[in-house]
Amino acid sequence: MEELVLMSKYKKLAQKLELVLFTYNRAQFLDHALTQLRGCPFYFCKITILDNCSTDETPEVVQRHISCFPNMVYERNKLNIGGNANILRAAEKSNGLYTWLICDDDEFDFTNCDDVIDVVLEEKVDLIHMGGHGIKPWQPAGITATPKELMTMGYHFVNNASFVPAGLFRTQVFYDSLDAAYQNIRNWYPHLVYAFKFYTENKPIYLAKNRIVTASVGRAGYNYDDWLDRWVNTSFLMKQFSDRRKAFFDVYNGEKKLITLARLTLHAFKKKISFFSLFKVFYLYSVPGLLASIFYLAGIGLLYPFIKNIEKKD
Repeated sequence: MEELVLMSKYKKLAQKLELVLFTYNRAQFLDHALTQLRGCPFYFCKITILDNCSTDETPEVVQRHISCFPNMVYERNKLNIGGNANILRAAEKSNGLYTWLICDDDEFDFTNCDDVIDVVLEEKVDLIHMGGHGIKPWQPAGITATPKELMTMGYHFVNNASFVPAGLFRTQVFYDSLDAAYQNIRNWYPHLVYAFKFYTENKPIYLAKNRIVTASVGRAGYNYDDWLDRWVNTSFLMKQFSDRRKAFFDVYNGEKKLITLARLTLHAFKKKISFFSLFKVFYLYSVPGLLASIFYLAGIGLLYPFIKNIEKKD
């Protein structure tokens, strides 16, 4: 009887939620991801596999799994439109009241996610955080609060929001930010446009009791310097200076600000990032911090002839 009740709930969930898994040239990881999804509570939902024109065995992997799901669809882009554009294309594929965008290489734990299902069925909030980077503690949990309130409790809202599958969202909320999201593709975080609105507008979100999805480590292949430059720019989606500081350092080296400045300055002198971006990071500090940073920059300039041959180590 209990199993029948759960099946009924899962089928009701399928009427409100769609999943879109975006992928490119990760056939082995995709196979693992689809294996994890088999028989999970989201099994009855429409699941769209959006292939960004892979050149590996991705189509064959999908064909091995597709018959095991009641409502799975495989779509393939005519051309590779870029990873970040594909995130937005994935969101556009959903016709559900809610959408969960998932990657092809992350780890799932569906052992206890009934609270998330109930929140979706009751349409309590517009955003549910269900996971993030495993290096951060999953706390607090099972509560509804604004992102600012959660961050004061120790939750790394921005850090986790940078991970696309962290958020299960009301589809229209994402669509309302779509134009600005496309403009932020150049900074690699188009999905943070909608997420930051929850922060700036003090909109409540629900934090799942358990971490349902955990980001993989070391597979993105980003160039560190390029990433750092773009994360500075993304932080400036926040309007308030104090919020920009919190956003930047919630993701990047939050407890080592002086080391952050030193590394950024060295990169700027080596022309790996722009001095404009460097100045923007300094500006993330308070006015006294900005003045101190100017003196710091001048000191580094004097020392640069002695440190210019130092190689960066990530």
